[in-house]
Amino acid sequence: MRKKIKKELLKLFLGELLSSLLFLFCYFIWFKENQIQIAYPVALLCFILFQGSFYWLICLLKLNNNFNDIKYIKIFLIFKYVDIILLAVYIPILVFSPSISKLYYIGSIFLISFTLIEYINYYIVRLSYPKISILMEKITNKKLTKSSLAKDIERIKNI
Repeated sequence: MRKKIKKELLKLFLGELLSSLLFLFCYFIWFKENQIQIAYPVALLCFILFQGSFYWLICLLKLNNNFNDIKYIKIFLIFKYVDIILLAVYIPILVFSPSISKLYYIGSIFLISFTLIEYINYYIVRLSYPKISILMEKITNKKLTKSSLAKDIERIKNI
């Protein structure tokens, strides 16, 4: 059982890490112009994905009984509020920056929406399930569960 959990945590750690690196790679390949409307949500998305990768690494290390995760989880409490501020800062960037092409505008909305979904998935409720039907069922039945990180943050708040 422990081996299976380690394997899953390693998969989550590497998956989030590779995802963030792939988003950066795709950004530099596809977007030749350095538009803040695209660069900002890509950077923020990668920042949040790196946080997720770091969290899964901590969970992996936590399987060793002598690893104390409290100080690391406290960092995530800070990240939680920094991320909210960084998400909010994007609104005036999008509204008040010079006009961009429709494609860039749609791309930036998609990226910031995906970033917000990742934030919710890490810091509020679990949104990732093996099948989309499971998520839809949980949403319709209002049975979404707290994310693993949200539970850990709640745990250290009481210490």
